[in-house]
Formats: sequence, structure tokens, C-alpha cells
Amino acid sequence: MSFSGWVNTQSITCATLTTIACGVSVYHIFQLKKALEKSQKLVLAERKGRTKAERRLRMISLRPIAKGQAKLSTGRDSKDDTDDVVLEDDAIPEDEEFEIDEEVVDTSAIELRSGTNCRPVGYVNSPYTRRSGTPRQSCLISSVHSTLQMVGAVNPPASLEGLENFTHLWLIYIFHQNTNINKESNIVERRRNTDNAPPFQGMRAKITPPRCPELKVGVFSCRSPHRPNPIGLSLAEIVSIDKEKGILTLKGLDLLDGTPVIDIKPYLPQFECHPAAQVPEWVARSFEVPRMNVTWSDNALKKIEELQYDLHAFATKEALCQAISDTLTLDIRSPYQKNKHQPTGNYKTPFCRANLHFQDLELWYHLYQIKPVEEGQPIELFTRVEIDTVILQNGEEEDPVDAMAQGIIAAMKK
Repeated sequence: MSFSGWVNTQSITCATLTTIACGVSVYHIFQLKKALEKSQKLVLAERKGRTKAERRLRMISLRPIAKGQAKLSTGRDSKDDTDDVVLEDDAIPEDEEFEIDEEVVDTSAIELRSGTNCRPVGYVNSPYTRRSGTPRQSCLISSVHSTLQMVGAVNPPASLEGLENFTHLWLIYIFHQNTNINKESNIVERRRNTDNAPPFQGMRAKITPPRCPELKVGVFSCRSPHRPNPIGLSLAEIVSIDKEKGILTLKGLDLLDGTPVIDIKPYLPQFECHPAAQVPEWVARSFEVPRMNVTWSDNALKKIEELQYDLHAFATKEALCQAISDTLTLDIRSPYQKNKHQPTGNYKTPFCRANLHFQDLELWYHLYQIKPVEEGQPIELFTRVEIDTVILQNGEEEDPVDAMAQGIIAAMKK
């Protein structure tokens, strides 16, 4: 055999071996991917079940005690219902939300831990379907529109008469996703056969206010939802009232979707507005926070324009987009996530990717650093937001992994 023939034979042999090796590698990668996916599904299923059970316990703790027990029904599919925003590397599985069947609850009562029975007069339809992203105070995001659907038993045409002459109202409601309700239920359950079960088990007596991690104040000196009795108070602007249908359209609410309302009171500025009233310094520090600039990528704008979805209380898509942008002007991430994902000094690459659930939409966005960070200053001063992916839930399906990949590629091109 000539030398050139031997070389050709060796080349063919090497090529064959390389092809076989590549094939074996691809097969092993495929098998590893399948094993990883199976493991992830098991973990997510376990977490989904735990989250679902905890939510059911919270709902049961607000037990209806009228003739028919309120029914728990599964609503639209959704993702994560924890306090945290879902981050790219902190993904949380899809879960189900529970809604109270209004036809049954119209005449039912909610038994509070104080022993007082309160019947919901209506339920809020809010664009905020998760605790993460929901404003800390009413009127903080004034562009957000919500509706309040009154129950038929209160005779809305008569009970709402005259309310249209006011511009604002107070809503008194139940924190129906208050997590410390779970703690009290668990402690009381463990002490069921004893007389040693004092009230307010699991109550947090001291609270860390927003933006003040070094401070602890008493629960009665702040507006935390973790209260002895899960009752909240919010101010809202009246947009319109349909007395026949029992629907109030409101602006500036800070409530979760499905919040049960137990009373409505008109706002009286002559008696309830006190410009000379004083508050502690930490209150001003907590809420005097600069807003971040929010932009939409071309892909996100095109997507939200093409999608067909219910605007609910918003008159136009432009109004809905404005409310989304206003919500993201504040950093909605949890303290844990803020510590984990901090500016890196690279102005071209995002330092964090997170999401916001707003009505039927899931929006993924990047946080970019825009100038050097100064110690002790709020992160909003040094950060901008870019929304790059819009996903319609319960409608047009889109692989969230592909959506995230597209967003990362788009960011790297800049």
C-alpha cells in the first residue's frame, strides 16, 4: 500500500471514529437531558402541591359559615403565587389559583379570628394576580384600573345610590392571602384537645417596613398585611359606577385579584384630610423613592399589539401598557432577590431578568445598570427597565424557555 493510500485509510478511520464519538456524545446528552427534565418535573410537582395546599389552608381559614359552604374552584392557570418575583434562575412551577364561587358566597359569612362574622359585599377584579408587583399602598400606581363586582344580595341598584356623587371611596377588605393565617391554623390544630390556645397565634408583633431593612416597628404603627385580624383599608378613585350590574370601576387600588370586600365608605376630604399631620422619618424614607425609566423592546410592543386579550377595566391597550410601565418603575423584587442580583458595573449586559404577572399577561423584563452605584442610595437611581417578552396566559401558548432565550440574545446584541 502506498503512503498516500495509507493516509487516506487513516483519515477515513479517524472520520468514522469521530462520527461515532459524536453520535455517542449526542445520545448521552439526550439521555442526561431527559433525566434532568424528569428530575425537574418531580421537584416542580412537589413544590406545586405544597404551594397549592398552603393556599387552600389560607382559604379554608376564612371559612364560610352560612347554609352552603363556599366552593373552591380552580381558575385560570398561573405561575407562582409567592411573595417573590420569578427570576430566570429561580423558576417556580405552574400552579392553580382558587376562587370563591360567588353564587354560593353571596349570602355567606367570613368568620374572622376575632369571632366577628363579616359577609363580603363584593370581590375585586384586579390586574395584580400575584403578591409580587402589587403596590404597597393605594394610589401609588394611579394608572391601574380595577373593578369591584358587588354581590347580588346587597341590592346594588339601591345600595350604591348616591355614591356616584363622590370622587373617591374607602374599601375595607380581607387579606385573603395573608400567610400568618396558616400559622395560627396550624398552632390551633395542634392544640385542638387542650384549652391552651390563646388568640393571634403566629402574629408578627414587629414588622420591617419597606426600604428600611435595619428598622423594626410595631404592627400597629405600619400597614403590613400581617395583622392580628387580616383586615385592610385602601383609598381609590371612582371612575364609573354601573348600579344595575353592580360594577364599580376604580383607579389606584393596591389589591390582589379576588380580594373579598366587606364594606365601602365614601371619602370625605373635609374630615379625613389633615395636611398638617405628621409621620415618622422612616415613613417618608420608605416611600420617597425615585422611579426607574421603563422601555419596551420592539418585539414586546409588536407582541402586545398582536395578541388578542381582554382589557378588563382598561379602556385601551395604551392605558394597560402605561399601567404596566408604572408598576415596573419601582423595583418589585424581594429583598432576597435584590441581594442576589445586584448591578455588576457592566452597562451593556443586564444584571437581572425577572417577570411580572399582570391580568392575563406575563411580562419578562431586564434590569440594566445606567451609572455607578452610590452606597446607601436606592437602586432605582442607577437602573433602567426594559420589557422584552410578552406571553398571553390561557391563550396563545409560547415556550417560556424560548422566550427567555430570545430575550437574552436580544440583550447580548446590544
